[in-house]
Amino acid sequence: MFDFNDSTFIANQVFISDVDSTQKNSYSRILIRDMEDNDFILEIESTNDNGATWRSRDKLSYVRRERK
Repeated sequence: MFDFNDSTFIANQVFISDVDSTQKNSYSRILIRDMEDNDFILEIESTNDNGATWRSRDKLSYVRRERK
């Protein structure tokens, strides 16, 4: 599922265990935010409580460089 909220693009995904039916599903989402002409932030978050709380796993900053 995709969501665009203000200046943040959110892509949600779920990992469903097909091996162990007692294992909880794992959810993660990718956020692309603070988008400008030459930079943005990409953040990956995960949750084990169906989205009640999200933990940041990775945070990457992209800045466009001038070509030489």
